[in-house]
Amino acid sequence: MTGFVENFKKKNDYRSGKFPKSPDCHPQDVLGYYIWSDLQMYDYLANEFTICDNYYSSHPGPTLPNRMYSLTGHLQHDRNGEPRLNNSMDSTFFLSRDETIFDVLSRYEVKWRVYESFPSVTILRMFSKYAGNTTEIRNIKGLEIDIANNDFPSVVFIDPSMHTAVVNDDHPPADMLNGQNLVKSVYDTLKSNTEIWNNTLFIVTYDEHGGLFDNVYPPIAETLTDPRQKGKGTKWGKLLNPNNEILPDESVQFGLRVPTFLISPYAKKGSVFKAPLDHTSILKSILIRFCEGERPYMGPRVDHTKNFGDALTSQRRINIPQSPKLAQTEEMKKVFTLNDLKKFYTNFKPVSKSSLTSAEADFHDFMAVLSRMTKPF
Repeated sequence: MTGFVENFKKKNDYRSGKFPKSPDCHPQDVLGYYIWSDLQMYDYLANEFTICDNYYSSHPGPTLPNRMYSLTGHLQHDRNGEPRLNNSMDSTFFLSRDETIFDVLSRYEVKWRVYESFPSVTILRMFSKYAGNTTEIRNIKGLEIDIANNDFPSVVFIDPSMHTAVVNDDHPPADMLNGQNLVKSVYDTLKSNTEIWNNTLFIVTYDEHGGLFDNVYPPIAETLTDPRQKGKGTKWGKLLNPNNEILPDESVQFGLRVPTFLISPYAKKGSVFKAPLDHTSILKSILIRFCEGERPYMGPRVDHTKNFGDALTSQRRINIPQSPKLAQTEEMKKVFTLNDLKKFYTNFKPVSKSSLTSAEADFHDFMAVLSRMTKPF
């Protein structure tokens, strides 16, 4: 719950001589907000469907740990068994062998797919089994054709463009209008196929706050207890000090709240779902819906979290108004050609290994490096 003003102060603290004053820097830029007309697609979705006001990112940290929660139900661990709490790129970064929700679905013979916004790549490629996958991982440009042909599996994840070719992930400094158009495109495409739309829950959420301010202090996600203290919490990690004394229970918080929409003909119109949720709630809902019988165990977070069932009704809505027409940015109107891709791969600013392994490493740099490793020519 700190950092916005301090971070801004660094950008504008020219008096110390450490940071040059930016001509574009204004005190009112510390915090800002959008009104409904700025985010017309989100305004439409909030009025026509259900939003969540108690949905938290799973981890009080950056993108990578939260993405790991959204795919595996827990943090990734390094070769020493220590949890990775920040974005880091060590020798095992690209070769995670943790079990993902997609491994579970494959075991249950449930079809799934991931659409990536190339040249951005999905984080699923950071798992060794899927690094070079071209069957279940596809370019988002094929989404419309797949849905038109009823080629749409039971579980689908969609990753936005995060660092080039029309950035539409809503992460500053991306133009929010690009993100509005992405959500509208997916939504309109789903509705174009009545059979698919009538059986779909479309969830729009964020892996972490990414610059979004919130005044609500995140609640406790779980309590970690020394393994010798039975029945007092989740058995995870060492809670011994250097003197080998048992420490009190250690509480782990959720990250900040993130906006989340539940979009479906079975979602209540203009409703607010107040159940406490996080990214593992998506995993829990998938397991309940598609993994019948003895439900697979994906860790304590998934096991104890709430699901989206209570946010849906048994009565399907019909005659839902069309989504609003949106303007397009000049960036979106540009046709991104193969020559543009070649320029991107040859002219990009090199990213040093030290910058990728530092605590301040930017996840977009990771994804940019990975996408260049998988260039199509």
